[in-house]
Amino acid sequence: MEVIADNSAFAPSAHVRKNHPPGSIRGDPSAGIITRKKEKVNYSKMIADLCYTSAIEPLTIDVALKDEYWINAMQEELLQFRCNNFWTLVPKPEGANIIGTKWIFKNKTDEARCVTKKKACLVAQGYAQVEGVDFDETFAPVARLEAIRLLLEISCI
Repeated sequence: MEVIADNSAFAPSAHVRKNHPPGSIRGDPSAGIITRKKEKVNYSKMIADLCYTSAIEPLTIDVALKDEYWINAMQEELLQFRCNNFWTLVPKPEGANIIGTKWIFKNKTDEARCVTKKKACLVAQGYAQVEGVDFDETFAPVARLEAIRLLLEISCI
């Protein structure tokens, strides 16, 4: 049985040295690859993150208004409405069925299921409308006018 005395058997191959300079390799290349499943979980960091970030999604607006992070998320949503000219306030037409709105609150998480962002969405309660009475067609714009204009200009070239 032959014992290898030097570490030449564990030296990176020419391919590894060419494409990955030694300065960019972290850890021991001979140790192998650690997959996400086998990666060690840092439970102390996870508990510390949970202590400082609430993972509870509020069900009502009253609960959300007590947390400054949810207030900021709601302000971002309303700012997007204003920036995209999403709605304009008009007087109520006679005999019109006005639909309500509802806030939906969701936590956005990363791969480790840590909360990275709080997202608030203002949605319409469209189930109160009747087709033919309250509306004739459904239309949802998905592109801004500038994007359509740019597409038409490119197609004319």
